[in-house]
Amino acid sequence: PFRLTAFGEDPLPVNGNDTFQSGDEDVELVVDATLIRARCVDAAGSTVPMKGIEIATISLASSTEHDVTGMTSFGFKRERDGHSFMIAPGLPYRLQATDAEYRSYFAVLTGDLRAGIHDVDLMEDAPGLGSLRVVLPPSGAGEGAQLTIGDLQRDGEDVMGGMVMLSGNAADGCTAEQKGLLPGSYTATIRLQGDDWSALETEKHAFEIVAGAQHRIDVNAFVGGRIELRVGVLGDDSGEETRLRGKVRVIATGSTEGSWLQVTSKRKGGATVYGSRLFADRTPARSDVLRPGTYDVEVESEGFRTLRATATVVAGAATDLRLDLERE
Repeated sequence: PFRLTAFGEDPLPVNGNDTFQSGDEDVELVVDATLIRARCVDAAGSTVPMKGIEIATISLASSTEHDVTGMTSFGFKRERDGHSFMIAPGLPYRLQATDAEYRSYFAVLTGDLRAGIHDVDLMEDAPGLGSLRVVLPPSGAGEGAQLTIGDLQRDGEDVMGGMVMLSGNAADGCTAEQKGLLPGSYTATIRLQGDDWSALETEKHAFEIVAGAQHRIDVNAFVGGRIELRVGVLGDDSGEETRLRGKVRVIATGSTEGSWLQVTSKRKGGATVYGSRLFADRTPARSDVLRPGTYDVEVESEGFRTLRATATVVAGAATDLRLDLERE
């Protein structure tokens, strides 16, 4: 006789008979699982062919024992009327599918589904869910710039999956919309990408999502400049890269508060500054987009004197700043 056993990190237990004999023609294996038969429907309840579907485990409340654990995506070369898949019973899931026109359809499985077969309809405006809409009026940004919604968290937990629908462009005004959000307290980072010289006035946002409602965030953009920073070591003409550990801070002149800005290399050949890490070669690294004005730049590194300099930022251009650190 042969015995069937479950294995893996989170196996589905075998229920009932778990043995069979060599030569048996029919073997029935019963496991504790849920089969979902999902389809997209329109407002009239008619089936809409889908092009893909995402299945993500979710947290229905911050106190639940089930955190966000993963996401599975299926894409189809041809449209199909539905898709069937297995899930573990008793866990909450969020489903999102798209059709050929890139419209999104949603459903939430609240975790009360038992083992067996269940038919689930995904809808554009699924009950119990809300949405986020970000609006940028016409600005001086380039036509290729678009809004992005990132670092989305609900009640302190990452929100996995979800498609952001974009409309328009930053120059003439544009929007970004994300549907199918569970009610709760959210944080998100909203940025403008695709233009080297434009950024949003505020990128970090906190907001509430209410079931059956859309939360709107109005953002504004500005055209600024960047600082191109070159870090070297005074008296070091060897041309070899010297690793430094330290920080770079950029503060508007006259301001009492500043922050350590992320500075990333934009040139091939070596990273110069990455946040709290410094690499002294002579490859320029570009700051984030800054408002036009005068800035105080500080570089701190263990074993070197703190270096301070001033740089003037103008709109639509990069200000080159070369700093040579002096050993203590």
